[in-house]
Amino acid sequence: MGTKRVNGTIKSCEDCFIAQLVNSTCSTLTEDDKRLLWNHSDLVQVKAGNSIDGHIAGVPAIVSVCAGSVGVRHGLSDGRQAISTLYSPGDIIDLRDLPCDSHCKVVALTDAFLCLHDSEAFETLVRRNQALSAIHYRNIRNQLRRSEARCLDLARKTPVERVATFLMDRYGQDTQPPDRPVTLHTFEKRADIADYLGLQPETLSRVLARLQFEGFIKVVGRQIIVLEDPAGLAKIAQGGRPRLGHGPRQDRGALA
Repeated sequence: MGTKRVNGTIKSCEDCFIAQLVNSTCSTLTEDDKRLLWNHSDLVQVKAGNSIDGHIAGVPAIVSVCAGSVGVRHGLSDGRQAISTLYSPGDIIDLRDLPCDSHCKVVALTDAFLCLHDSEAFETLVRRNQALSAIHYRNIRNQLRRSEARCLDLARKTPVERVATFLMDRYGQDTQPPDRPVTLHTFEKRADIADYLGLQPETLSRVLARLQFEGFIKVVGRQIIVLEDPAGLAKIAQGGRPRLGHGPRQDRGALA
């Protein structure tokens, strides 16, 4: 099976590594609130590629992503599929609002740890804990911002701009780009990243090769990308090409 419940090895929130994460769901809770949430939650481990059964007592849960990457995968009747949303550690997924049926599934894109919260217990804590409420609503705002930005990406941005946007979003879009190299870990399969960006895997590979040739990034294996020029990537993500014409092609072409 792809999903394994691990509450048997972790006895309480105090034993769980998630509570140590800054701005995680339970980092703001009192000891009494942690006990309440723990008694109404399931901590699960999901293997990459498996869909998530996000129910507690038959009711869709609210999910805290603790480790790994999770996506919402939509399918059409002719077999075509697309990843519409990516969730990373610290994100909160309200499965009550997702049409999880044969055409829409929440899938672990990497091995993932998730905490499934009973929705009523979680809502009770949100109402009485201002810090948790702030984290919850900030998460909703961030997800809305990402959804709006992705609409622009798919409608107007070129493949190079989409990839630059993805990399800068992984670094932290709300953070000023540093003037030094930054190392990113991308644990998802390249095919899943390409799917999310609305690209063919071959196009993603060509874009990464071009950005590396131009000195913006350095690809180290399948899971590590060094942002050699974060400020330059940020400009590309916003529609600028400061080094256009200095790469392996002199025309804008399909990748520009």
